[in-house]
Amino acid sequence: MAVTSKQIADIAGVSRGTVDRVLNNRSGVKKETEIRIRRIAEQLGYVPNRAGKALSSLGRPIILGLILNSEGNPFYDDILRGIQAAKAAYPDFCIEYKMKKMRGYHVEQQIAALEELTASGIQALIITPINSGLIAQKINEVVASGIEVITLNTDIESANRLAHVGCNYIASGKTAAGLMGLFTNGDARVAIVTGSVNMLGHNQRIQGFLESIQNEYPNMKYVGMAENNDDDIQSYNVVKQLLKAHPEITAFYFAAAGVYGGVKAITECRADNMPIILSCDDVEQTKHLVKSGQIQATVCQEPYRQGLESVRIAVEYLITAKKPAQSVIYMENQIKYMATHLQLPPHDVLPFD
Repeated sequence: MAVTSKQIADIAGVSRGTVDRVLNNRSGVKKETEIRIRRIAEQLGYVPNRAGKALSSLGRPIILGLILNSEGNPFYDDILRGIQAAKAAYPDFCIEYKMKKMRGYHVEQQIAALEELTASGIQALIITPINSGLIAQKINEVVASGIEVITLNTDIESANRLAHVGCNYIASGKTAAGLMGLFTNGDARVAIVTGSVNMLGHNQRIQGFLESIQNEYPNMKYVGMAENNDDDIQSYNVVKQLLKAHPEITAFYFAAAGVYGGVKAITECRADNMPIILSCDDVEQTKHLVKSGQIQATVCQEPYRQGLESVRIAVEYLITAKKPAQSVIYMENQIKYMATHLQLPPHDVLPFD
């Protein structure tokens, strides 16, 4: 027999209305009472009737807030396609998005977006967070107000988010280091171009890369790093500065976006002695650079699935009040390259068409 909200109310010693408020993610219930009700519901295996919820939600859509660092970064195009496609999995529900798109990594701007969306009636929030204590504090305030948070693509330290959907960045960096070893025979002077040191995922990718070359390639040396804020113009300028400061560079690892601008700077400065170049993701410009041979390989992270899965987790939680079985959901790291002289294990690579 299905568990009812009345049974949960009797065990918890509260009214049925209080249980309904908790299970339907409405405010007005003390935190300790909410925790007790959710624990009892989980122990009893309570699952709301989806059809009943669909009928009761007529005229009252599920509203998700989204904050994405997507302006000027084509990587997010596939994430946005996944987010939009997720609605099709829930034909009985009206799902609406309130979205804030940011350019760059500005803490104050992201806090303002958090405050605006929190006050706008959203029921859950999906965010690509800047790794700042101020952002973590704000996220914790949002969660305390009854709005669950899912971090998308990059995670954040010290925040009480419901789940994280994204890339295993340390593994991605280690994969890139292995590729660099293969393409350079383990002997290179490597410069790194990243998006922002304020993004946890970017830092983890670099961590994995540097740990691997230090442990596995004694003749491979790291010579310098620059930030480009995932912007092609900034990337062009900082790469030129790197090449001027370090003429010994023989390889580049682009650990985030802004790849096209960086490669343009390299070809202008070193056309007669091109370094080995590795990148991340397979946006159209990067795909073209791989196909033309200017980039040797790129490590990808399934952005479409990231968008799809983050919305699924949010909606399922709002429907069932059940937390996901896993709090961290990693996508698969995929190597994409043009098969030339280098033979890589077939299960590790996906050559471009």
